Amino acid sequence: MRILRVGATLRKLSALTVDDFGKETFATGGALQNIQKSVELERLSLYFDSDICPWNTEKPWHNLIPSEWIQIFEPQNKNGKNSKKNPEVHSYLLKPVTGNARYIKLPSNESRIPEKPLQKAIVYLDDVTLCLSKEGYRDTLMLADNFSFFNQRLKYVHHRPHTSIKLDPVSWWKYAYRVVIDEMKKARQGRIWTKHCLPCRLILSSLDLQNLAIEKHRRTL
Repeated sequence: MRILRVGATLRKLSALTVDDFGKETFATGGALQNIQKSVELERLSLYFDSDICPWNTEKPWHNLIPSEWIQIFEPQNKNGKNSKKNPEVHSYLLKPVTGNARYIKLPSNESRIPEKPLQKAIVYLDDVTLCLSKEGYRDTLMLADNFSFFNQRLKYVHHRPHTSIKLDPVSWWKYAYRVVIDEMKKARQGRIWTKHCLPCRLILSSLDLQNLAIEKHRRTL
């Protein structure tokens, strides 16, 4: 069994109401019609860790305080414990990035102008680095195969017995029989459809050839 760890981190996210000059202000009364927000985010990242142990906590998750959550979700060592001396860096899909954004909502009277959008957002980010490690690529393919296998089983889940093969082998033989019969019926329906459509295609093809011959004859006249 392979253990994967996928998640997102965000150290800070703040949003303030600002004026036209970018200074913090309070929107009251008619000023609510024209809203401007300044958003700041710090160290946003996505990570995909492979071959790593689950988090090892001394207390149940619901009893942890915020500072303990921070210690748990910091980079850890191979044993799943936090280690400040020799931390293991996450395998990032999106390496930590910091940036800010500006959100503007125009008043209702200006929003009626087709050339002006009702809402506008401008985002500024530092250097953005996207990467996928060799192990992450391998595990991504493995996940895709597992999802494909799950979807294939999902088609016949209504036939699948609720007991193990050892306890009720007869039910499993019946299950295999029903699945094979369903597949044969689908294949047969496809052949029947092709058999009925083939004469129609031949008729249409002959009509097309006749129309082309008539059109060619008209052009020569």
